[in-house]
Amino acid sequence: MNVAEMFDGVVQQVDKLSNGNPVIAGVMSLWLLGVGTYIFRQVPLKIYGFFMKHMTTELTTTSQNEVFHNLLSWLEEKGYSAKFRKVKLSNGKFGWGSDKGTTKSVGYGSHLVWFMGHPVLISLNKEESHSEHDKETISLHKIGRSHAIFDRLIREIGTKDDDKDKTKVHKYSKGGWEFVGSQPKRVLSSVIIEKDKEDALTRTIDEFVASEDWFVMHGIPYQLGILLYGPPGTGKTSLIKAIAAYADRPLCIARLNAMSSSLEEMLLTSPDNSIVVIEDIDTSGSTKRRKTKKAKPANEPPDAPQSQVEAIEEALQDYSSASLSDILNAIDGVVSRHGRILVMTTNYPEKIDEALLRPGRVDLKLEIGYMDAILLEAMLRKFFDDIPEDYFHGYVLGHDTLTGSMVQGDIREKKGYKEIADMYRREA
Repeated sequence: MNVAEMFDGVVQQVDKLSNGNPVIAGVMSLWLLGVGTYIFRQVPLKIYGFFMKHMTTELTTTSQNEVFHNLLSWLEEKGYSAKFRKVKLSNGKFGWGSDKGTTKSVGYGSHLVWFMGHPVLISLNKEESHSEHDKETISLHKIGRSHAIFDRLIREIGTKDDDKDKTKVHKYSKGGWEFVGSQPKRVLSSVIIEKDKEDALTRTIDEFVASEDWFVMHGIPYQLGILLYGPPGTGKTSLIKAIAAYADRPLCIARLNAMSSSLEEMLLTSPDNSIVVIEDIDTSGSTKRRKTKKAKPANEPPDAPQSQVEAIEEALQDYSSASLSDILNAIDGVVSRHGRILVMTTNYPEKIDEALLRPGRVDLKLEIGYMDAILLEAMLRKFFDDIPEDYFHGYVLGHDTLTGSMVQGDIREKKGYKEIADMYRREA
């Protein structure tokens, strides 16, 4: 029996059931047509879904991971992207092409490629994201359960080491850490700080790196805390970049907000052996130094009512203490990230609660202050090769709040070393 004969049989049955009533027959015919359409449409999808679930192997990664961008780069460099009918254009700001201007890569949808003589289905999809850039997922499907093709692909992608001279940067947004790109490594010698402070910093990092076995043997969380404090513009951010380059670790930038649980999630989900940075930690009310509660006067009854202002202050104090406890647990609680270096910065160290600064949470405190004559000379000599050896003999700095950012601004304005030195010299 062919399809036409089957259709005629169905029509005859409908006609019998309707007793010749054209309205009932029409309704039943439409219903049968809908059921038939649904079946003919769903059966292939069901078969396809069954095949993809039980007969293929899937490899997935998201744009939060650096390997995602390396995979896009590999597809472009191997010529696969040139054959895709759907391509995507981006400026590379958050991807592998940040130093190449606009970049072309695989577009949204599914694409079939041949790798090692086997068909591989590549699918790129965009998910809902509350961050400032798209969150994308790329999936690769192959027939069979063997991972040999994926292992070969992973090895090829892993050989890409374009960023070996760069510091990888991750940023936390709602949903987890995202790889946002790489930047050239900044050598520590390019940061102008006092020699004794540079030595203390490198010694602390070197001892930490060399002591991993000691930490593990004694059951101590393998973590290091550094506090950089000083006025704005003195070079704390530049020093953080240099620390990342010196320790050869990625930077993870965390934004402290009122939700201490967010900080806990940031720290617990940060990559192992990374540098987590919390800038301006004093801006959180939870980290501010707690006030000692005032004792009631001896002549005041114990049940004397509080004023409204006192009640509000006490409630805020209790809330701040609870939030601080959450932050402290996040830093050195039961669960901790192995090899993490936590770097915090502040312009006002006196505002931070002492509990946050105790040894084990902060192991090194470095003041990055205003420049003196020695630091000014050192900075100018890095930019100008023609400064006479004795030019700064007897030089007296006449500026009490000189910062490296101020001098850098003068240099970018193409001012010479004599003009800059005279600007900040104390007049006789």
